Amino acid sequence: MDCPSGNIYEGEVIVNISGDTLILDGENGYPLEAEELQAGETVYVYIGPAMTMSLPPQVTPELLLVNVPADYKVPQYDVIVRSDGLTGLGIPNRSGMSVTLSNGMVYQVWQDAQVKPYLTRNRVTYQDLLPGTRVLAWADDKGQASKVIVFPYEYKGSLSLD
Repeated sequence: MDCPSGNIYEGEVIVNISGDTLILDGENGYPLEAEELQAGETVYVYIGPAMTMSLPPQVTPELLLVNVPADYKVPQYDVIVRSDGLTGLGIPNRSGMSVTLSNGMVYQVWQDAQVKPYLTRNRVTYQDLLPGTRVLAWADDKGQASKVIVFPYEYKGSLSLD
């Protein structure tokens, strides 16, 4: 892959797709197969903290997002570190959650947002957006989430909830 300027790393990076790498459609969150990736298409790669120091560097991503429409804001994939209840801001009977991701982004997820589990039949709602939950969130420029995919919980270490 070629990373354009303005990213953490600029230039060529070798991206190794493993069996654990999630490949999702950036518009709807549905899973895709690696064989469906096309040469030259824009791909958003979410990586962990490790990248080799080789030239070019190599990385195995947690998630690849493809097929993100040009007029879309790219969905954020991260872990919730803080969540607080919201009331309707003057609208009776409206509630939701304010969630802060580990990258510092803050989103408001109202009760009418689409909150879906990833590849399970579990029922999830905005009330399930608790610290430690990994999510993929689609939101506007004002931080209003329209859709959130909730991933199955996996313990990957401790989180600082300060």
